[in-house]
Amino acid sequence: MAISRPPDDQDDHARMTGPSYRGISNRGTATRGTANRGPVAPALSAFRQAAPGAAAPGVGGVTGQSFIGRTLTTARDAARRALAAAQAQAEAIHDAQRPFFLSTFRPLAPKNARLGDKVPIKVVEQPEFGTLLERRNAAMNVVFVAEMVRLRPAHVQRNLQALAQRGALVRSYSPPITAATKIHPVDGNLLSPPPSQGRAGAFYDPGNDVVVIRIDQVDAGIVAHEACHAYTSAPWNAMQIVLGVYDLEPAATEIDEGVTSEMANLALFNMAVATQVKVPGMPIQAPNAYAGYLANVQARAARFMRASDNSAGTPGPNAIAAYFEGDLTLQISSSDPRKSKLRLGTKIVSVAALL
Repeated sequence: MAISRPPDDQDDHARMTGPSYRGISNRGTATRGTANRGPVAPALSAFRQAAPGAAAPGVGGVTGQSFIGRTLTTARDAARRALAAAQAQAEAIHDAQRPFFLSTFRPLAPKNARLGDKVPIKVVEQPEFGTLLERRNAAMNVVFVAEMVRLRPAHVQRNLQALAQRGALVRSYSPPITAATKIHPVDGNLLSPPPSQGRAGAFYDPGNDVVVIRIDQVDAGIVAHEACHAYTSAPWNAMQIVLGVYDLEPAATEIDEGVTSEMANLALFNMAVATQVKVPGMPIQAPNAYAGYLANVQARAARFMRASDNSAGTPGPNAIAAYFEGDLTLQISSSDPRKSKLRLGTKIVSVAALL
């Protein structure tokens, strides 16, 4: 993707929002239960002291300690089996969907060598999911801050000075701020606060090239959505970061998540057409790849598809070429980022038309 960088402009917005943390599916939360021990443990302890080696009352000849231990072992085994089953289910879903990503989009994105390839998937429990998502977000924030320094050094310098006056910075930075300036991660978070994890149920980690899905969120729509993120072109991802750098959030994230959902839905619909038994009078039923995103994301995707291909209902050739092939350019106007120009395939649109 060709990105033209304008000279530093004093009219750059002073407000900076977070980067486009794409690849997060918003579906549900999980809570962890706590064990209710009640009076059982003290009673068993007292019994063992009174009659060492005797069977605990009401346990049928099995000592209290071994009964509790076996119960815990059984629960752990059941959890491992459930996790393995969910992992196998997610991989089977992905394997069934992959040929339809290839057949649907390869004609308009012949240079995307990854389309239809197997994407690594990892299904995890809630605690590990939260840890991995936090790590992914921190890594993406480093990339975002580096782009912010490279593209808008004067803007970053002004923000650092304002933060320094409030005593919020970990380090001091000597002017001028340049692309070689290394911003401390804590200061980077102040410049670009990482988003709340919210109700995320799955995400794609580009740094480790893996789709991570919470165990209770495995379904066809979510698998397709996150795999679609893995198939995007580098210019598309770069465009999302640059739009975020120039204060065009939340639109940048909503465009990415909405268009990703529409692309995945198109592949899922073609899969349903090819595999479902046709019943006269009954419409084709396909999974939904919006994965819990609200109407604002769907509206943003519709606006993008109208601007790129004059079609709000399904992705057209310009949108597909930009998303999967990287056939796009972005010319930023630093005085008013809304007036920036974006070429999507053969169509040139104003960024304002997408907002």
